[in-house]
Amino acid sequence: MTVLDIAPIRAEGLPAEVRIYEVGPRDGLQNESVIVPVEVKAEFIARLAAAGLTTI
Repeated sequence: MTVLDIAPIRAEGLPAEVRIYEVGPRDGLQNESVIVPVEVKAEFIARLAAAGLTTI
């Protein structure tokens, strides 16, 4: 049996799906003690997209 074989469980009153927004490139990098170069930010965003995130 795999996770795909298990029927989805839905709690009453909850939405059928959720959307997760990755805000690390904007909010998370503001907490760094050094300025993060644009090239590093672009690579970070590219890796998030490659990991399958659709809203960054």
